[in-house]
Amino acid sequence: MNTRLVIGVAVLRPGMRMLLDQLGVAYEGIVRWDELDPARYSVVIVNRSPDAGQLAGLREYLRGGGAVLDAGYLLRAISRAGFAQRRVRWFLPDAGDPLFGTLGLTDLHQIVWCHPGASYCDGLVHLTAAEGGHVAYVPFDLHRAMVNHRSVRRTFHSPWSRDPDEIVGRISKGGIRRLVETALIWLHEQRGLPYLHRWYFPGDARSVFCYRIDSDYGTRGQVLALHERAARHRIPLTWFLHVAAHEEWLPLFNEFEGDETALHCYRHRTFKGGEENAANIALALAMMNECGMQVEGFAAPNGFWNDALAGAVAAAGLLYSSEFSLAYDDVPFRPWSRGDLLPTLQVPVHPVCIGSLKRMKASQDAMARYFRQAVDRAIAGNLPALLYHHPGHEEWDVVEDTFLHARARDIPAITMGEYARWWIRRNSVRHAADAADGHIAIRYTRPDPTVLLAARGSDGRVAFVRGEGAAPDGLQWRERHHADPDGPEGMKRSRRFSLDRIRHSIEDYNARARQ
Repeated sequence: MNTRLVIGVAVLRPGMRMLLDQLGVAYEGIVRWDELDPARYSVVIVNRSPDAGQLAGLREYLRGGGAVLDAGYLLRAISRAGFAQRRVRWFLPDAGDPLFGTLGLTDLHQIVWCHPGASYCDGLVHLTAAEGGHVAYVPFDLHRAMVNHRSVRRTFHSPWSRDPDEIVGRISKGGIRRLVETALIWLHEQRGLPYLHRWYFPGDARSVFCYRIDSDYGTRGQVLALHERAARHRIPLTWFLHVAAHEEWLPLFNEFEGDETALHCYRHRTFKGGEENAANIALALAMMNECGMQVEGFAAPNGFWNDALAGAVAAAGLLYSSEFSLAYDDVPFRPWSRGDLLPTLQVPVHPVCIGSLKRMKASQDAMARYFRQAVDRAIAGNLPALLYHHPGHEEWDVVEDTFLHARARDIPAITMGEYARWWIRRNSVRHAADAADGHIAIRYTRPDPTVLLAARGSDGRVAFVRGEGAAPDGLQWRERHHADPDGPEGMKRSRRFSLDRIRHSIEDYNARARQ
């Protein structure tokens, strides 16, 4: 039987489109529920309550051997199980779980209906056979999770007793995306079908390494010292410039061959109003352009993000932005604002920097170990290894150790602008695939030789499908990159009450008031 490797979606709300575009799968909205056919859709996502006609179509689809990702609606309609409502702040899969064990701690903050038989992800996710097909019950409002803009000060687990913290997105969008991806891979495997998606990095790279610099109040000497160490290890830097702090010697950054100059601000402050943000951006851009700088990227002071700022960044015509109060530890996406997805790409980074660790009195050895683990976990999770630093925090030995470790992992070191431009090319590629008689046939719209289709296994392996066809049995599978897992007690510790978080919130509020 010929099966289209296309995911059918009940309703394509903006958050759902954001998530599926991140995954890079072929998908479409379902129009004719009475014509649901397992040959038409490899998986169906039910992300709204089905009416009687839709429910009948879904049951017929399952009876034919179909597979459903149920976002909290289908099983509640067809099962007599005693579902229980729970308020879930966060969940932590068992590290020994072969499917979800690498996800780590994920912040959710939703009220969900839990299946009594759910045995994955702290009793939230239920994988089951149903009416001749298979269902992955993931009871989250996916749209609401992806478009959530709220931020909170979070603590991040570290290898020593005092954990660093930062103001980040309240919901772990990256963790939820990876959970959905794992469920989709499992569903395809139950049908004996390959899960295909556009890979997350250029070519067959395992990851990319980007080192972002928020220049803030760094001195000329600190900037030169940082550039020299990066050049020594052939690491291109992305400099997000606090223009007012370097106004007298701004042209210096043009001398850094291979580096990228991007915009942090003129005044080091994020405003609530659009006009103030626009003026702060426009002044900095004008001065950078006068120096001959071609600016594509933006990072808000203090990592803050809001609708007014997003509108000002988009109006300035900037290609991408990077704010960890919106998202962190994830692949790029177009954020939702005021009813639709913005044109400006969001490129998340890991939110803990050397300054965060110095604040907690970490030793140099502990800091170096933290960033080595951050790089390894990014690679293991199919994430970009995007770290950031401030010149004023120095700790050059730690910086060099991170550069050496990234180089030893043999992943491309590129600027954030290069990654953003490639990601936009990735999003312009569209593919259609069919599986029949042990063969995968692929058709592309606007193919790009750097954008490969990846076949994925639930064991973490990946294989690349090159050209316009392949035999699944002939794919060359690459093993998962392994990283040392965080201990569960340490991750749970990071969500306990912390006086440090309160103290840092007060200190940071007072510091921002002086900016």
